[in-house]
Amino acid sequence: MATIGAHGPASVLADRRAVLRASTTLTASYVASTNSVNVTGRDVAHIHIAWVKGDETSMEVIVEVSSDNGTTYDEIGFTAVPTAGVTVVSDTVLQFATASNTGTNIRVALDKNFHLLRTSEKATAGTPTGTRVVLVTVN
Repeated sequence: MATIGAHGPASVLADRRAVLRASTTLTASYVASTNSVNVTGRDVAHIHIAWVKGDETSMEVIVEVSSDNGTTYDEIGFTAVPTAGVTVVSDTVLQFATASNTGTNIRVALDKNFHLLRTSEKATAGTPTGTRVVLVTVN
Protein backbone atom coordinates (compact mmCIF):
# COMPACT_ATOMS: atom_id res chain seq x y z
CA MET A 1 0.00 0.00 0.00
CA ALA A 2 1.39 3.43 0.87
CA THR A 3 4.77 4.38 2.19
CA ILE A 4 3.97 6.51 5.20
CA GLY A 5 6.46 8.94 6.67
CA ALA A 6 6.06 11.59 9.33
CA HIS A 7 5.59 15.05 7.87
CA GLY A 8 4.19 17.76 10.06
CA PRO A 9 0.85 16.97 11.71
CA ALA A 10 -0.10 14.29 9.18
CA SER A 11 1.52 11.50 7.24
CA VAL A 12 2.58 11.90 3.62
CA LEU A 13 1.66 9.05 1.34
CA ALA A 14 4.10 8.46 -1.50
CA ASP A 15 2.13 5.93 -3.58
CA ARG A 16 -0.02 6.88 -6.55
CA ARG A 17 -3.03 5.36 -4.74
CA ALA A 18 -3.69 6.09 -1.10
CA VAL A 19 -6.31 6.36 1.63
CA LEU A 20 -6.52 9.99 2.72
CA ARG A 21 -9.08 9.18 5.39
CA ALA A 22 -10.17 5.80 6.68
CA SER A 23 -13.80 5.40 7.74
CA THR A 24 -14.38 7.94 10.52
CA THR A 25 -17.32 9.86 11.95
CA LEU A 26 -17.97 13.39 10.71
CA THR A 27 -17.85 16.47 12.93
CA ALA A 28 -19.66 19.82 12.70
CA SER A 29 -16.42 21.60 11.70
CA TYR A 30 -14.08 20.94 8.80
CA VAL A 31 -11.43 18.40 9.76
CA ALA A 32 -8.43 17.85 7.50
CA SER A 33 -7.65 14.32 6.39
CA THR A 34 -5.22 12.40 8.55
CA ASN A 35 -2.95 11.82 5.56
CA SER A 36 -1.84 13.92 2.64
CA VAL A 37 -0.55 12.60 -0.66
CA ASN A 38 2.61 13.75 -2.45
CA VAL A 39 1.51 15.22 -5.80
CA THR A 40 4.86 16.71 -6.84
CA GLY A 41 5.28 16.38 -10.62
CA ARG A 42 1.76 14.95 -11.10
CA ASP A 43 -0.87 16.39 -13.43
CA VAL A 44 -4.20 15.13 -12.06
CA ALA A 45 -5.62 13.76 -8.81
CA HIS A 46 -8.77 11.61 -8.78
CA ILE A 47 -10.46 11.64 -5.37
CA HIS A 48 -13.12 9.06 -4.53
CA ILE A 49 -15.44 9.87 -1.62
CA ALA A 50 -17.92 7.46 -0.05
CA TRP A 51 -20.34 8.69 2.64
CA VAL A 52 -22.80 6.84 4.87
CA LYS A 53 -25.35 9.36 6.14
CA GLY A 54 -26.06 9.64 9.85
CA ASP A 55 -28.27 12.23 11.57
CA GLU A 56 -26.56 15.10 9.74
CA THR A 57 -28.44 16.77 6.87
CA SER A 58 -25.47 16.74 4.50
CA MET A 59 -21.68 16.55 4.24
CA GLU A 60 -19.39 19.13 2.66
CA VAL A 61 -15.95 18.42 1.21
CA ILE A 62 -13.12 20.75 0.23
CA VAL A 63 -9.85 19.82 -1.51
CA GLU A 64 -6.68 21.52 -0.30
CA VAL A 65 -3.14 21.70 -1.70
CA SER A 66 0.16 22.84 -0.27
CA SER A 67 3.00 24.46 -2.20
CA ASP A 68 5.28 24.60 0.84
CA ASN A 69 5.37 20.94 1.88
CA GLY A 70 2.53 21.12 4.39
CA THR A 71 3.14 24.35 6.31
CA THR A 72 0.01 25.92 4.79
CA TYR A 73 -2.84 24.57 2.66
CA ASP A 74 -5.15 26.42 0.26
CA GLU A 75 -8.53 25.35 -1.12
CA ILE A 76 -8.52 24.41 -4.79
CA GLY A 77 -11.30 24.18 -7.35
CA PHE A 78 -12.26 20.84 -8.87
CA THR A 79 -14.58 19.12 -11.30
CA ALA A 80 -17.07 16.69 -9.76
CA VAL A 81 -18.64 13.83 -11.65
CA PRO A 82 -22.37 14.49 -11.06
CA THR A 83 -24.16 11.96 -8.87
CA ALA A 84 -27.71 12.10 -7.54
CA GLY A 85 -27.77 14.03 -4.27
CA VAL A 86 -24.38 15.70 -4.81
CA THR A 87 -24.25 19.46 -5.35
CA VAL A 88 -21.38 21.78 -6.16
CA VAL A 89 -21.89 24.59 -3.60
CA SER A 90 -19.02 26.69 -4.97
CA ASP A 91 -15.91 26.05 -7.04
CA THR A 92 -14.25 24.67 -3.89
CA VAL A 93 -17.10 23.04 -1.90
CA LEU A 94 -18.98 19.85 -2.78
CA GLN A 95 -22.10 18.93 -0.80
CA PHE A 96 -23.55 15.43 -0.34
CA ALA A 97 -27.21 15.26 0.66
CA THR A 98 -28.55 11.78 -0.16
CA ALA A 99 -29.25 8.99 2.31
CA SER A 100 -25.83 7.57 1.52
CA ASN A 101 -23.40 7.82 -1.33
CA THR A 102 -21.33 4.85 -2.44
CA GLY A 103 -18.92 7.07 -4.28
CA THR A 104 -18.41 10.38 -6.00
CA ASN A 105 -15.30 11.15 -7.99
CA ILE A 106 -13.59 14.53 -7.98
CA ARG A 107 -10.97 15.40 -10.61
CA VAL A 108 -8.36 17.97 -9.61
CA ALA A 109 -5.92 19.48 -12.11
CA LEU A 110 -2.57 19.92 -10.40
CA ASP A 111 -0.11 22.77 -10.79
CA LYS A 112 3.62 22.03 -10.93
CA ASN A 113 4.03 24.07 -7.71
CA PHE A 114 1.74 21.80 -5.66
CA HIS A 115 3.50 19.35 -3.36
CA LEU A 116 0.78 17.88 -1.12
CA LEU A 117 -2.97 17.28 -1.38
CA ARG A 118 -5.54 16.55 1.32
CA THR A 119 -9.29 16.89 1.86
CA SER A 120 -11.38 18.34 4.67
CA GLU A 121 -14.96 17.32 5.40
CA LYS A 122 -17.73 18.38 7.78
CA ALA A 123 -21.34 17.55 8.60
CA THR A 124 -23.92 20.27 8.07
CA ALA A 125 -27.04 20.59 10.26
CA GLY A 126 -28.25 17.87 12.59
CA THR A 127 -26.06 15.66 14.75
CA PRO A 128 -22.92 14.44 12.92
CA THR A 129 -23.00 10.65 13.13
CA GLY A 130 -22.31 9.69 9.50
CA THR A 131 -19.01 8.26 8.26
CA ARG A 132 -16.90 8.85 5.19
CA VAL A 133 -13.91 7.30 3.40
CA VAL A 134 -11.62 9.31 1.10
CA LEU A 135 -9.31 7.64 -1.45
CA VAL A 136 -7.00 9.33 -3.99
CA THR A 137 -5.14 8.31 -7.15
CA VAL A 138 -2.63 10.67 -8.76
CA ASN A 139 -1.42 10.59 -12.37
